Amino acid sequence: MAKKSMFDKIAKPKTKESVSVSKKKVASSTPAVKSAVDQVIRCKATIAKALADKDIHEQTIIEHVRADQDAEAFEGNYSKTYLVEGHEGTVTYTTADSFSVPQDQASLDALKDLLGDKFDAWFKTKRVISLQDGIEKKEELIAQFFHAIEEAGMDPSEVFNAVDTVIATEDLDRKQYDLDPRELEVFRSLVRQRKAALK
Repeated sequence: MAKKSMFDKIAKPKTKESVSVSKKKVASSTPAVKSAVDQVIRCKATIAKALADKDIHEQTIIEHVRADQDAEAFEGNYSKTYLVEGHEGTVTYTTADSFSVPQDQASLDALKDLLGDKFDAWFKTKRVISLQDGIEKKEELIAQFFHAIEEAGMDPSEVFNAVDTVIATEDLDRKQYDLDPRELEVFRSLVRQRKAALK
């Protein structure tokens, strides 16, 4: 009897006996339908591979154009959009004016230290207010709330949960080039800009 390799288990294709039974009802089929199913599966795999390849090539383009954009912007020639030529056509690189701002205090403090007076011009605080759980059941408090609004004397924290969120102001994609290259590197480690688009 031949010695079994550990690869024997891995390399064996699934047979009808080894496939787990699904609770889904199996549709009737014909040879043409089975061929179409196989083609759909092959197309899905091809599309997945093509999208992964596209992501890799897009990253190459974005990194190259971003370096050019940084160099030009530091010289005062900021451009949001670039046409990038290939051998067979072109794609358009567009910088997004959309940033993900960290909300933890340590990161916000680091941003404030980095930007100084620019922080207030580059970011604003947006307050989100919602009713505390169960407040809608307290009729007496709601009546008091409306009265207090008219009088403008009630502390909103008795009724509302408030969350302050720091968000980027418009045109931050251009403003970031007011920093020197070292500061920009630190800035980009704290504030994430949405990935540039290629079309």
